[in-house]
Amino acid sequence: MKIYVHPALRFLIEKACDRRPLANSCLVFISQLYLKAAERRNFEEYSPLQSRISVAVYTTRFYGPMIRLLRELGVVEMKDGGRYYPGVVSKSYRLAQGYRCGVIQGVLDCPKLEMRLNRLMDRSSYKAMVGPARKWILQTYHGVGFTEATTGLLEQHPFKSEAARNCAMHHTENITAGRLRFKVCAGSGRVYYPVANLPKVIRAELLIDGSEVAEIDIAASQPTLLATLYAEPCPESDRYLTFVQGGRFYEAIAEWAGKSWTRDEAKTEFFNQIAFGSYYCAAKYDLLVPFSQQFPLLAAKMATIKKGGNTSLPLQMQKLEAAIAIDGACGECAREGIKILPVHDSLICRRTDVARVEEIFARHWFLVTGIPASLKINVRATEGEPSHLSSPLTRERPSPDEL
Repeated sequence: MKIYVHPALRFLIEKACDRRPLANSCLVFISQLYLKAAERRNFEEYSPLQSRISVAVYTTRFYGPMIRLLRELGVVEMKDGGRYYPGVVSKSYRLAQGYRCGVIQGVLDCPKLEMRLNRLMDRSSYKAMVGPARKWILQTYHGVGFTEATTGLLEQHPFKSEAARNCAMHHTENITAGRLRFKVCAGSGRVYYPVANLPKVIRAELLIDGSEVAEIDIAASQPTLLATLYAEPCPESDRYLTFVQGGRFYEAIAEWAGKSWTRDEAKTEFFNQIAFGSYYCAAKYDLLVPFSQQFPLLAAKMATIKKGGNTSLPLQMQKLEAAIAIDGACGECAREGIKILPVHDSLICRRTDVARVEEIFARHWFLVTGIPASLKINVRATEGEPSHLSSPLTRERPSPDEL
């Protein structure tokens, strides 16, 4: 079993444990805790872990001693000192600061513990993935693999952090081994699973039933979805859509700020300051000022929704996204037998199915939003063929027959 643990921490735990199964339980628990934080890119946040599930994995014999030992060693910290609020929230844990960096991949010989963990995750995944569309996604996932170049790419790719690299390696291993790690967000319907958690450059190396894939993406999907907040078309909504779909949206955001941001940096700031920033912290968001001046109606509608909490607007947008990509497009692909994998606002399919999936995706986007889709296609780099995203292909308003 692969684990991700700081080498000094592994030595400390193995030295403190008088029983090998207890040491194994501690190491797997620490590895899972690390990976949860690495996926969120936030090691300060506490991860809620249900005792019932932990007991099923580590057994009643080792769960209690494991938690006590980890707290005595100062390895984990518990929110509110480990206080439990019955029926409200589970106990929450995070790694002690000294063990969050310098984590390396290791191997653990614990087949029974690994079997219990995989069995529990399989059951949880099948329980979460209900409905024809999600069951079809599971079926597609069973035929997923990688090209031979993936291992070298994982080693050479310039990940932003050690944690990002470890996460990518972990999810790649889960896919290769066929492990089910599916979670559906109750509020939005988004599906979180190993494929969706991979960087785009690694997703391009996927194979579905041995065939190379393409990823069909909606250009600036979340900013475009914000246009659905307009009650009806108006001059401002037309200006906003022209701004978003003009091909220089994130570059314009960087110009507003007077910064030499990369596209990814500008995208991050757009979401942090404009799209999903807190209503109650609006005064500190510099980018919100030019946005509100140019699009006052939209800014006011966004502010009204944000009063309901920091997750209100993102969940509303993600719910629309799931209705389009999963319930709509993946559902139709399931009926036609087209293998498909969603990645939030994009769809991965075999290259031979691109034209059909593209048409299906664009139609469901328009049915939900009333906005013509601007699509991009990403493919794996091969000799003589570029790997960059294709120029956006804007699909016009579908005809009545297509609808």
